Amino acid sequence: MDTGSGTSSAPVLDANGRAVVNPAGTDMFNPWCRSSLTDSDQWFSPKITLKWGPADNTMYYFSWSKARKPGGFSLLTVGSSGLSRDVTEFEPEKMEVWELGGKTDWLDNSLVINGAFFFQDFTDKQALTSALGNDGRLVSKIENAGAAEVWGAELSVSWFSPNEIFGGNLSVGGAYTWLDTEYTDFTVASGSSVNAAAAGNCTPVVVGGESLCELSYTGNQLEDAPPGAFNGNINYTFPMTDGVDFYVETDAIWQDKRFAGVTNNLWMDAYWNFDFRIGFQTERWEALLYVNNVLDDDTIQMSGGGPGLGCCFVLGSSIDLAEQVPTSAVMVDLPLFSTGFLPPPRVVGFRLNARFGG
Repeated sequence: MDTGSGTSSAPVLDANGRAVVNPAGTDMFNPWCRSSLTDSDQWFSPKITLKWGPADNTMYYFSWSKARKPGGFSLLTVGSSGLSRDVTEFEPEKMEVWELGGKTDWLDNSLVINGAFFFQDFTDKQALTSALGNDGRLVSKIENAGAAEVWGAELSVSWFSPNEIFGGNLSVGGAYTWLDTEYTDFTVASGSSVNAAAAGNCTPVVVGGESLCELSYTGNQLEDAPPGAFNGNINYTFPMTDGVDFYVETDAIWQDKRFAGVTNNLWMDAYWNFDFRIGFQTERWEALLYVNNVLDDDTIQMSGGGPGLGCCFVLGSSIDLAEQVPTSAVMVDLPLFSTGFLPPPRVVGFRLNARFGG
């Protein structure tokens, strides 16, 4: 990896001898910062697949691959602590994947059954947490967890009616995913009592002469990884006249309970969502009546947030000022937070689509 270094220069002054705010436009969160950070990386992501087809309608496979998610600099950390490489930088996330599966066709290709088992081995997995900055403040940043594992299985089944049913064609499909996730090695040093309470553990350590807690998230499940998930679809199409088809279809999505963060203290409940559509279509146009979120379910499906930011607001901090000494400070310890996003309510509408050109 070829890594550049941060650069710094003397304050840029205007005609009155006052420092110019952010002269290079490099840091809008900390306008007095005149530094920049650069990084570059390159890697090789191999994949090997072995396939075996004992019959025309059956194929089994085994695959192994290595993947890599690039590292970088945490903008959240820059916003509270400026351009510090030691605090803001996080390393690439690496993963090895093993997968064993099969694809099969049955009943004259009217029934398709596919399945797979897989194992994902993460190293230096990127996760949002809190860490101690160079100036002793706790800052929000992306941290590299030591290791994580994901065991999983997928099964999908689709069936198409080989013969007409009441003059039309029926298709049914569904897919289920099972996950078993775990952080197998994830510790971080923290001076925040809020983070220690959320983690539920604290091993005293001394870092840079300061007594801190080493918090362990080892054994926790990965965030936003439901143990079970299902999606399905039913479609019935009936030819009305030459070129005009009537159809009615519905699809369903289910997700199991899943955690919102690495602490596993906040979670989103399991939910179902059903959509419905009925309409007419040709090669050139489509007219349909649709209902989204048929059950008008308001279970939270998505969330966002971050870790506690202990001692993250320091008024007059020298990290944000040019050649000035701070005169006062306010130390705070904000709690962990998470924002839940409500799904759209039931929506009933009419849509007309037209296709132009060849």
